[in-house]
Amino acid sequence: MKNGFYNDNPISEQHFFNHPDNDVRKLAIELLTTPYVLSQNWKNKKRIYVTTEEENLRKTVFEVLYNFKLLKLERMITANQEKLRKEEDHEKMAEYIKTDKDLKEKRIHFAKELSRVVLK
Repeated sequence: MKNGFYNDNPISEQHFFNHPDNDVRKLAIELLTTPYVLSQNWKNKKRIYVTTEEENLRKTVFEVLYNFKLLKLERMITANQEKLRKEEDHEKMAEYIKTDKDLKEKRIHFAKELSRVVLK
């Protein structure tokens, strides 16, 4: 098995549901199924709409990625500012200042996507 493929075929849920190892089967069932089923009456008769995990997945993935990028940008900003403090050459200082401005603009973009306010 490599990169989600087995013998050049994609691995499906059934591969894990029918796995010879009982622990793997149980874990697959626990992770890939839900113990609850929403009644269609909620949506059709009562007009109550409940979002599912699949519907929220895209938003959650983007939030995680933006959080990661924001953290990475913070580290890059800190490292760049440290280089700027130590630099004596004016041309390189100008480069570090431009880089600082660009990184902070990107930080503001991701912070807005996450509905956060950047104070520094």
